[in-house]
Amino acid sequence: MPQKYHIGFMLGNAGKEDFCKVYVRVTGGGADFRLPTTVKVKKEDFTGKKITGVHNRKQLNDLIQKERHRVETLILDAILKDIAITLELLSEDSGSRDKLSTYIKKYLEDTPGLNTRRTLKSIYKKLPEVSINRIGVDFLQDHEKMLRGQNLDQNTLYNQTKKVKQLLLSLIDKDKITNPKVIKAITKYSPPPGVKNIPEFLTIKEVNDWMTVTKSLVNPNKKTAGYYFLLSCHGGYRISDLYRFDYDKWVKDDILIVRANKNKKIVSIPIYKPLDEILLYCKNHTLKMSEKEFREFIRDVAKDIGINLAKRNITPHTGRHSFAMMMLKKGLNIDEVSELLGDTPDVARVYARILNEQIAGKIKKHLD
Repeated sequence: MPQKYHIGFMLGNAGKEDFCKVYVRVTGGGADFRLPTTVKVKKEDFTGKKITGVHNRKQLNDLIQKERHRVETLILDAILKDIAITLELLSEDSGSRDKLSTYIKKYLEDTPGLNTRRTLKSIYKKLPEVSINRIGVDFLQDHEKMLRGQNLDQNTLYNQTKKVKQLLLSLIDKDKITNPKVIKAITKYSPPPGVKNIPEFLTIKEVNDWMTVTKSLVNPNKKTAGYYFLLSCHGGYRISDLYRFDYDKWVKDDILIVRANKNKKIVSIPIYKPLDEILLYCKNHTLKMSEKEFREFIRDVAKDIGINLAKRNITPHTGRHSFAMMMLKKGLNIDEVSELLGDTPDVARVYARILNEQIAGKIKKHLD
């Protein structure tokens, strides 16, 4: 007569911040096996049968129920085949050694240009502690539902779901995810669309005023921040590239050359007069301050030149927008500007639509 087995859940000992690991417990036939899941909760959020009281409880309950179902299937199969039920048998294919969190750490190390490490880490902290081979077809949809419950703005929602999809696509590329149905679901998933904001940029006059004010600054950190912002205005660089600036490597025969940190594209621009002066300052002053300090000093300089910060959001990326607008204003076409930005023509078209002088000229001609 086959032995009867009881399969339930139990919590392990409290660890960091009072979180306890959830175990699938198998008792019967003289056995008492405890199989770890990848889920951790606090005691007050666990009833003994399910997880309650946390925002992503549905996702976590799905994970522990899947693990329970896996164990049940192995036990039934073993009974039918008259195979001894052992801890080794039930631990088979648990995937506990190949956790998503382990891969995330490696992913962060390998893709520093995707965004700032701090932003990426904050996103991935919201993902469940799950084995890679437990990722199902509804993983991205469940993640999106969880984020929607936090009342995020549309652009943040788009940004975070897009980055998680990128993470999963990288897992597919590395053959970590091999289930065809899961691969199809991840590939077809579309992050909720973001809302395109009008890029904030400085006029040519404001860029010139910025240079005048920066030259006269006494505070060395504020002066350095001002010059590096100008480097973005005249070179089109992202903040990640400003922190990597290396005069000896980037300046060759009156040409400024850099491989962009974000997309690895090589961008070059001839050194013209204002840019030459900026480069000479940056050559001897490395941008070492934190990103937060850099942003604050930039806003201070913006106030110094008379910009109303209550109405305009001036950030390090404003310099890149300003560069694109200045180049279009000087007569470069979309393809040329996109080449200098190291971006696609579609990105440059956003600036071109704002500056469409041909349309503006016709309006003035016929309506003035």
